[in-house]
Amino acid sequence: MNKTIVAISLLSTLAAHAQVSPLENHQSTILTHIEAKKVWGDMRTDFESGSECFNRAMSWTYDIHKKYGYEAKKILIHYSYKYNQELSAKWGFHIAPMYNVEGSDIVLDKGFEPWLHAPVTPKMWQEKFLIAGTEKLVEKRIKIKNKIQKVEEQIRDLDKSSEFYYDGLRTRQERLRELNAKLKEFGVTDADLRIQQPKKLAQVQKWIEYLSKEIKKVRKRTRTYDSLKFQLDYQKELLKKVRSDLNYAAHIECKKIDSIEELDYNQNEAWCYIQEVSQYYWGVPQLRLLNYGPGHGMNSLPLKSELPSARREGSKYAHHNDFDMGEVWFARRQAFGAAHKEIWKKEYELREEAKDAVKNIYKLTKKLDKTLDDAIDLVNEIDSASKKKQEVKSYVTNANTIYISIINNKADGDHLREKIYAIKNSVQVSDTKTKVNNYNQVEKMLSESERNIERLENILDNVKDKVKAIEKKERDAKKEEDRRRRRRERENRRRN
Repeated sequence: MNKTIVAISLLSTLAAHAQVSPLENHQSTILTHIEAKKVWGDMRTDFESGSECFNRAMSWTYDIHKKYGYEAKKILIHYSYKYNQELSAKWGFHIAPMYNVEGSDIVLDKGFEPWLHAPVTPKMWQEKFLIAGTEKLVEKRIKIKNKIQKVEEQIRDLDKSSEFYYDGLRTRQERLRELNAKLKEFGVTDADLRIQQPKKLAQVQKWIEYLSKEIKKVRKRTRTYDSLKFQLDYQKELLKKVRSDLNYAAHIECKKIDSIEELDYNQNEAWCYIQEVSQYYWGVPQLRLLNYGPGHGMNSLPLKSELPSARREGSKYAHHNDFDMGEVWFARRQAFGAAHKEIWKKEYELREEAKDAVKNIYKLTKKLDKTLDDAIDLVNEIDSASKKKQEVKSYVTNANTIYISIINNKADGDHLREKIYAIKNSVQVSDTKTKVNNYNQVEKMLSESERNIERLENILDNVKDKVKAIEKKERDAKKEEDRRRRRRERENRRRN
């Protein structure tokens, strides 16, 4: 009873701290077939020969979102440890964009033309990337069956009169159990394949129908035609084999999962896993970051008892309708380095300018502070130098107007500096542009304020000169008045 309570309590705790879904708050844009065709046409194929699928997918979804505003998902096929060990270690996962086209999800994976010459359903996309593994599984099944047949022949050929007969029999029977256990582990026992055979036949027939229709849509003597013809011939030959030989009924299906956790803790439960995420997640490392937080990868998973706290930490790394532009920049550079060289260069330069803006904005606003201090001194000097002369009143008024402009520039500069600091760590293109634009605005304000200081200095000189001239004129007028007064006094004395 106590164990049951503990188990229920543990389940409740795990549920209370469930992983943030990589599809949380995501809503795919519903496209028409015409819009989907445009998206397919806009997906660039001039990627680097060594490009990675997750970088292509990130670049494609970002570019389409930037151009049209369409929200997409990404679909991942995770190959398990079991798959990598037993069938193929070529890939750990594969990822591609997936769009909602008139209510149905369609995968647009343009990285494998003409083998994947058009958008396909998620099921068909999955089957495409399991062909090699399925062939390997059939080969292993045939090898194991041959070994079983050989061991059975050895048992039949044992000399029953030999004193070592039972030792030899036990050894071979143990070997038979091991081989049959292997078939069971792989899900390719005769009983398994008899159940799978109808599914396999339906799958192959569906591909034959699809490829037969597609091949009629393209001209002959093209790479696409040749690829479709090859695939059609392959499926027709496979259909004959599945009908006549149970070995070829081997059928791999991936298990659908909602979180990377379901893969990480069940690496040997299935051959592969299918997961859907929003377009904003780059690849498997970002999904593990979302699930466990930093410090955990495939080789350092949290203990199951640590999962609630790991999930809480991981929830901080959720992408909510925003691309991480650092990831986008890296993805485009790796996948489309040559094709996007100019665009990437401009974005990279913008990013560097933004760094400089954060680094230097304080110095710039301090210079604005200095212009305000200088302006205060100059305005006071102008006011003092004017000696309240009515003739220079317009100069003083103009100086005060310029002073207010410098005050406003100082206040605006401080405001723009704080806006830069508020987004100083962001690498989003819009924020990067904002940082650069705000810095440029402060630079213009500083230039304007420095010009205004020069104007105030000129006003001060003009006021001084004007006041000097006024005072000289007043002195000259006073001297002339004194001469007239003395002349009048002399004339009055003569008359008297």
